[in-house]
Amino acid sequence: MESTVRSDIVRIREKLRAESLAARDSLPPSVRADKSGRIIDHLWDYLVGKEVLHTYVSFRSEVDTHSLIEEALESGLRVVVPIIKERDGSKTMLHSVVTTDSAYHRGLFGVEEPIHGIPVDLHTLDIVIVPLAAFDRKGTRLGYGKGFYDRFLSALPRTIPRIGLAFAIQETAEIPQLTHDEPLNLVITEDEVIYCGSS
Repeated sequence: MESTVRSDIVRIREKLRAESLAARDSLPPSVRADKSGRIIDHLWDYLVGKEVLHTYVSFRSEVDTHSLIEEALESGLRVVVPIIKERDGSKTMLHSVVTTDSAYHRGLFGVEEPIHGIPVDLHTLDIVIVPLAAFDRKGTRLGYGKGFYDRFLSALPRTIPRIGLAFAIQETAEIPQLTHDEPLNLVITEDEVIYCGSS
Protein backbone atom coordinates (compact mmCIF):
# COMPACT_ATOMS: atom_id res chain seq x y z
CA MET A 1 0.00 0.00 0.00
CA GLU A 2 2.77 2.43 0.97
CA SER A 3 4.64 1.84 -2.29
CA THR A 4 1.39 2.37 -4.24
CA VAL A 5 0.81 5.71 -2.51
CA ARG A 6 4.37 6.79 -3.27
CA SER A 7 3.99 5.75 -6.89
CA ASP A 8 0.82 7.85 -7.15
CA ILE A 9 2.62 10.86 -5.65
CA VAL A 10 5.54 10.44 -8.05
CA ARG A 11 3.13 10.34 -11.02
CA ILE A 12 1.35 13.49 -9.84
CA ARG A 13 4.67 15.28 -9.35
CA GLU A 14 5.90 14.25 -12.81
CA LYS A 15 2.68 15.62 -14.35
CA LEU A 16 2.97 18.91 -12.43
CA ARG A 17 6.64 19.23 -13.41
CA ALA A 18 5.90 18.65 -17.10
CA GLU A 19 2.99 21.13 -17.11
CA SER A 20 4.96 23.82 -15.32
CA LEU A 21 8.01 23.47 -17.55
CA ALA A 22 5.82 23.58 -20.65
CA ALA A 23 4.22 26.79 -19.37
CA ARG A 24 7.64 28.30 -18.62
CA ASP A 25 8.97 27.30 -22.04
CA SER A 26 5.95 28.92 -23.69
CA LEU A 27 6.90 32.39 -22.48
CA PRO A 28 8.45 34.40 -25.34
CA PRO A 29 12.15 35.19 -24.76
CA SER A 30 11.47 38.93 -24.48
CA VAL A 31 8.79 38.31 -21.84
CA ARG A 32 11.09 35.96 -19.90
CA ALA A 33 13.85 38.57 -20.00
CA ASP A 34 11.54 41.28 -18.66
CA LYS A 35 10.13 39.06 -15.92
CA SER A 36 13.63 37.81 -14.99
CA GLY A 37 14.79 41.40 -14.55
CA ARG A 38 11.90 42.15 -12.20
CA ILE A 39 12.59 38.99 -10.19
CA ILE A 40 16.27 39.84 -9.78
CA ASP A 41 15.34 43.39 -8.75
CA HIS A 42 13.17 41.93 -5.95
CA LEU A 43 15.98 39.57 -4.94
CA TRP A 44 18.47 42.36 -4.32
CA ASP A 45 16.47 43.41 -1.23
CA TYR A 46 17.50 40.09 0.36
CA LEU A 47 21.19 40.36 -0.53
CA VAL A 48 21.83 43.46 1.56
CA GLY A 49 24.46 42.67 4.18
CA LYS A 50 25.23 39.25 2.68
CA GLU A 51 28.79 38.26 1.81
CA VAL A 52 28.62 34.80 0.18
CA LEU A 53 25.92 34.04 -2.39
CA HIS A 54 25.28 30.58 -3.84
CA THR A 55 23.30 30.69 -7.07
CA TYR A 56 22.53 28.46 -10.00
CA VAL A 57 23.73 29.46 -13.47
CA SER A 58 20.55 29.80 -15.54
CA PHE A 59 19.87 27.42 -18.40
CA ARG A 60 17.22 27.35 -21.12
CA SER A 61 13.99 29.00 -19.89
CA GLU A 62 14.96 29.39 -16.21
CA VAL A 63 14.85 32.77 -14.50
CA ASP A 64 18.04 34.37 -15.83
CA THR A 65 20.83 34.68 -13.26
CA HIS A 66 23.69 35.81 -15.50
CA SER A 67 23.19 39.49 -14.71
CA LEU A 68 22.81 38.62 -11.02
CA ILE A 69 26.20 36.88 -10.97
CA GLU A 70 27.88 39.74 -12.82
CA GLU A 71 26.37 42.45 -10.61
CA ALA A 72 27.01 40.47 -7.41
CA LEU A 73 30.69 40.15 -8.27
CA GLU A 74 30.92 43.83 -9.15
CA SER A 75 29.32 44.74 -5.81
CA GLY A 76 31.90 42.70 -3.86
CA LEU A 77 29.85 39.62 -3.06
CA ARG A 78 31.59 36.26 -3.13
CA VAL A 79 29.67 34.07 -5.58
CA VAL A 80 29.48 30.27 -5.54
CA VAL A 81 27.92 28.14 -8.29
CA PRO A 82 27.26 24.39 -8.67
CA ILE A 83 29.28 21.98 -10.78
CA ILE A 84 28.06 18.50 -11.71
CA LYS A 85 30.80 15.87 -11.85
CA GLU A 86 30.64 12.16 -12.61
CA ARG A 87 32.54 9.89 -10.25
CA ASP A 88 32.45 6.11 -10.24
CA GLY A 89 29.39 6.10 -12.47
CA SER A 90 27.31 8.49 -10.36
CA LYS A 91 26.81 12.23 -10.66
CA THR A 92 27.55 14.58 -7.77
CA MET A 93 26.97 18.29 -7.31
CA LEU A 94 30.11 20.14 -6.24
CA HIS A 95 30.48 23.86 -5.63
CA SER A 96 32.96 26.46 -6.85
CA VAL A 97 33.71 30.10 -6.22
CA VAL A 98 33.63 32.20 -9.40
CA THR A 99 35.28 35.52 -10.12
CA THR A 100 35.03 38.14 -12.85
CA ASP A 101 37.89 36.29 -14.58
CA SER A 102 36.31 32.82 -14.47
CA ALA A 103 36.10 30.98 -17.77
CA TYR A 104 33.11 28.68 -18.35
CA HIS A 105 32.30 25.58 -20.36
CA ARG A 106 29.21 23.42 -20.80
CA GLY A 107 28.97 20.75 -18.11
CA LEU A 108 27.35 17.32 -18.14
CA PHE A 109 23.82 18.67 -18.56
CA GLY A 110 24.77 21.54 -20.84
CA VAL A 111 24.77 24.11 -18.02
CA GLU A 112 27.62 26.63 -17.89
CA GLU A 113 30.20 25.77 -15.22
CA PRO A 114 33.58 27.28 -14.32
CA ILE A 115 36.40 25.40 -15.99
CA HIS A 116 38.71 25.73 -13.00
CA GLY A 117 36.82 25.01 -9.79
CA ILE A 118 37.73 26.86 -6.59
CA PRO A 119 36.55 24.85 -3.55
CA VAL A 120 34.46 26.56 -0.90
CA ASP A 121 33.36 25.76 2.66
CA LEU A 122 29.57 25.54 2.33
CA HIS A 123 29.09 26.64 5.92
CA THR A 124 30.30 30.09 4.88
CA LEU A 125 27.27 30.58 2.62
CA ASP A 126 24.91 33.39 3.59
CA ILE A 127 22.09 32.66 1.12
CA VAL A 128 21.22 30.05 -1.52
CA ILE A 129 19.30 30.79 -4.72
CA VAL A 130 17.51 27.69 -5.98
CA PRO A 131 16.18 26.82 -9.45
CA LEU A 132 12.85 25.04 -9.75
CA ALA A 133 10.34 23.56 -12.13
CA ALA A 134 7.27 24.24 -9.98
CA PHE A 135 6.40 25.47 -6.48
CA ASP A 136 3.53 25.97 -4.06
CA ARG A 137 3.01 28.54 -1.33
CA LYS A 138 4.07 26.16 1.42
CA GLY A 139 7.57 26.23 -0.03
CA THR A 140 7.42 22.80 -1.60
CA ARG A 141 9.63 22.75 -4.65
CA LEU A 142 9.74 20.51 -7.67
CA GLY A 143 13.18 20.40 -9.20
CA TYR A 144 14.20 18.46 -12.27
CA GLY A 145 14.02 15.02 -10.71
CA LYS A 146 17.72 14.38 -10.07
CA GLY A 147 17.73 15.26 -6.35
CA PHE A 148 20.92 17.35 -6.49
CA TYR A 149 19.50 20.37 -4.68
CA ASP A 150 17.58 18.38 -2.06
CA ARG A 151 20.79 16.58 -1.09
CA PHE A 152 22.75 19.85 -1.11
CA LEU A 153 20.19 21.73 0.99
CA SER A 154 19.82 18.89 3.48
CA ALA A 155 23.53 19.23 4.32
CA LEU A 156 23.27 22.96 5.05
CA PRO A 157 22.29 24.62 8.34
CA ARG A 158 18.60 25.59 8.35
CA THR A 159 19.68 29.13 9.22
CA ILE A 160 20.88 29.70 5.65
CA PRO A 161 17.93 31.14 3.67
CA ARG A 162 16.81 29.17 0.60
CA ILE A 163 15.17 31.35 -2.03
CA GLY A 164 13.49 29.98 -5.13
CA LEU A 165 13.30 32.07 -8.30
CA ALA A 166 10.33 31.39 -10.55
CA PHE A 167 7.88 32.93 -12.92
CA ALA A 168 4.37 33.28 -11.50
CA ILE A 169 3.15 30.85 -14.17
CA GLN A 170 5.12 28.08 -12.39
CA GLU A 171 2.99 28.20 -9.25
CA THR A 172 0.73 25.24 -8.55
CA ALA A 173 -1.92 24.93 -5.85
CA GLU A 174 -0.27 22.05 -4.00
CA ILE A 175 2.64 19.73 -4.61
CA PRO A 176 2.39 16.38 -2.79
CA GLN A 177 5.51 15.98 -0.70
CA LEU A 178 8.08 13.22 -0.48
CA THR A 179 10.32 12.68 2.54
CA HIS A 180 13.44 14.00 0.81
CA ASP A 181 11.89 17.38 -0.08
CA GLU A 182 13.79 20.39 1.24
CA PRO A 183 11.44 23.38 1.62
CA LEU A 184 12.11 26.93 0.54
CA ASN A 185 11.92 30.00 2.78
CA LEU A 186 10.89 32.34 -0.01
CA VAL A 187 9.85 32.20 -3.62
CA ILE A 188 10.34 35.36 -5.67
CA THR A 189 8.28 35.84 -8.82
CA GLU A 190 7.93 38.86 -11.08
CA ASP A 191 4.74 39.79 -9.21
CA GLU A 192 5.48 39.16 -5.53
CA VAL A 193 7.67 37.74 -2.80
CA ILE A 194 6.03 34.66 -1.27
CA TYR A 195 6.95 33.90 2.33
CA CYS A 196 6.61 30.16 2.73
CA GLY A 197 5.74 28.06 5.74
CA SER A 198 9.43 27.27 6.34
CA SER A 199 10.43 30.93 6.74
